[in-house]
Amino acid sequence: VVDTPTLADVEGNLNLLTSAEAPNPALHEQSLPEALANNRPTLLLIATPAYCQTRFCGPAYELVDGLQPRYSADLNFVYVELFPELPNPAETGWQVAPAATAFGLHTEPWLYLIDAEGRVVYRVEGVFTTPEIERQLGLQFGL
Repeated sequence: VVDTPTLADVEGNLNLLTSAEAPNPALHEQSLPEALANNRPTLLLIATPAYCQTRFCGPAYELVDGLQPRYSADLNFVYVELFPELPNPAETGWQVAPAATAFGLHTEPWLYLIDAEGRVVYRVEGVFTTPEIERQLGLQFGL
């Protein structure tokens, strides 16, 4: 499992973790390995709101930001910025995050639902809606 950065890794500086205009600190509290180790399902979003080629990353981040308060008691939330060298990913040649490489991603955004055993049970690319994700949370995890 590839490690992902957290608030603790950047001494609480959200500008080093996300290009979202209104970042949610709760999406950056756990690394992916930490989330997968706590026996709860995980929602993983890999996106880049400020640098997105498709323009869907901002809405995807906002969707996950809206889901987090409602489902945080039962579900881990992990966000990974596609370009980890913030605030200016151009300085490092637009290197992509190790998590994006590990998942073999060449587009953005991607949302994954991972069960408590660490298996990806649902994934979606690009445009997705709150009702669609909530339906999958119900189907996959009974939430």
